Amino acid sequence: MEQTSDRSNPIHLLLVGLIHREAHLITIGGGATSDFGGFVASCLLRGISWSVVPTTLLSMVDACIGGKVAINSKFGKNLIGNFYKPSNIFIIQDFLKTLPESEMISGFGEVIKYCFLDKDIFEKVQQEDVNKIDIIKMCASYKNELVEKDFNEKNLRQILNLGHTFGHAIEVIYRIPHGEAVMWGMFVIFKLFNEDQFIDALKFFRLKLEIVEDKPPWLHKTFPGDKMMELIAKDKKKKKSDEINLVRIRKIGDPFIDNIRFDKLLELIKQKEYEFKTSTL
Repeated sequence: MEQTSDRSNPIHLLLVGLIHREAHLITIGGGATSDFGGFVASCLLRGISWSVVPTTLLSMVDACIGGKVAINSKFGKNLIGNFYKPSNIFIIQDFLKTLPESEMISGFGEVIKYCFLDKDIFEKVQQEDVNKIDIIKMCASYKNELVEKDFNEKNLRQILNLGHTFGHAIEVIYRIPHGEAVMWGMFVIFKLFNEDQFIDALKFFRLKLEIVEDKPPWLHKTFPGDKMMELIAKDKKKKKSDEINLVRIRKIGDPFIDNIRFDKLLELIKQKEYEFKTSTL
């Protein structure tokens, strides 16, 4: 059977001459859209310029900033990609008015991460009347500053992965939104290392940002430690075949990288299985 040509296919456009070195790609959408659009821009003709218009809270505070562009594979999340910065980022606040509650929860799950990383954001969220637009701007500015210092994520930028090691696994296993999964990923880290003070702070941020979900997706079920470790072993943050960089917190505004062996991490998970099964936030 003869196949019909898809005229919107980038390769088709390239062949007919509509994509050239001066072409400019614009992506409008959430994080997955900007990741994919940026990846396409980075590959076409070894790289054409591109811009992004984020339409979700999660993308505004995270995905659209930093030039990480990638696609998923059956082996893991964002394993195929590049570092390729957009020429422009256009943040239009009116898009926030169009978002369902689940999208706002996902975005604020990522915002909580910044509350632990930066003391100024932490103090801003503690104010009685929180201006959420100001919080969004502060998160975006904080990430942009880190990216400028460490674009290829060799050292300092790695702290932005707080909550993501377990968060990505939780996202895959339970099919929940990314930001919500990151929140529970932080919960797992704090629980593993007996950091109750950070769990209390996590609960405070959840309530302050009006995230209603206080029950982890595994509550009253077997905690999927083995499955999580299987996914973590494929994580792009893996330092060696038996070790991963795990982002932790000494105190608010003072994150650090803990190089931890997989067998040690699994041992900690096994020790905490019952607590995970019964704990809420």
